Amino acid sequence: MDNCMNSSKERIFALIKEVSPYEDIEENTDLIKTGVLSSLEIFVLIQSIESEFNITISEEKIILENFSSIAAIDDLLKNY
Repeated sequence: MDNCMNSSKERIFALIKEVSPYEDIEENTDLIKTGVLSSLEIFVLIQSIESEFNITISEEKIILENFSSIAAIDDLLKNY
């Protein structure tokens, strides 16, 4: 994991590791193209994020590009 990650990115990283224990994930690793997350795992991750951050992600925000990397997820969370 990149040592420059902030605490929200570290929390996202931990959630991804719970859903898919993949070893080499960096802040900008494409989680979808590299196969780190399957479509089912993305939905599990969304539920975990909502629970961890006490938010509800709106349907229009549930698009692949918002979950393509730790950085993209962190950017999405800045809206909440």
